[in-house]
Amino acid sequence: MEAVPLSAFNPDYIRFVRNHAHGSLFQSAEWFAYQEATGNRPEAFLFFQDSLLVASCLYARRFFPFGLEYRYIPHGPLFTKPGHPDTFVSKSHERTNILDKGVEVKNSTSSNSMDTLYSILALTSARKKIPLPGKPIIEELFHHTNAHLFIANYNNEPVAAAIMVLWNRTAYFLYGASSGTHRNVMAPYLLHFSMMMEAKAFGMTSYDLMGVSPEDKSDHYLSEITRFKRQFGGKL
Repeated sequence: MEAVPLSAFNPDYIRFVRNHAHGSLFQSAEWFAYQEATGNRPEAFLFFQDSLLVASCLYARRFFPFGLEYRYIPHGPLFTKPGHPDTFVSKSHERTNILDKGVEVKNSTSSNSMDTLYSILALTSARKKIPLPGKPIIEELFHHTNAHLFIANYNNEPVAAAIMVLWNRTAYFLYGASSGTHRNVMAPYLLHFSMMMEAKAFGMTSYDLMGVSPEDKSDHYLSEITRFKRQFGGKL
């Protein structure tokens, strides 16, 4: 098997990842550019056997003191199994009790909305003791991917926010947070329901809520958000 290093913007690479049944934003040319912009050193390869393209791989390199290096292959490598999903995977349960509580969800990328998102992320980070990414890292998503920012307001007060990235036929929930106030209006639920409907309107066939905690780790730092995600009725 021959491994060919290349730019992630190679047309063969883009076509292979987009047409693959398990193709993902995190193996895409857009993610390659985003990793470069945020200080990582991504590398991409195509693999050939008997002159046939059989696999691809994108990984990010991170360097640490004392000559240590960390390489991460998110959602890869990909082997030859072309195809597409044909159903909207995450099945949200429409409940009238989240639709009539006075919460308004808007899709916005204004600078004020970015500030709102980051302030809510900071509140959640402090409350849940979850690491907070730097603001420039989040902003770079909008420069290199098809990212959309959603803000949920209650009585003109921002109470929840999230970023959704559209790639190929999948919508990815990458960052999200809630202020912790007005919990009775269930703003995060309506926020995600609205994002799913927006994703469908854009022609997406699945909505990826991303990581969950291990089933046998009830004290895991992602346990609470995992319970929230499971209520949308999707599949792991």
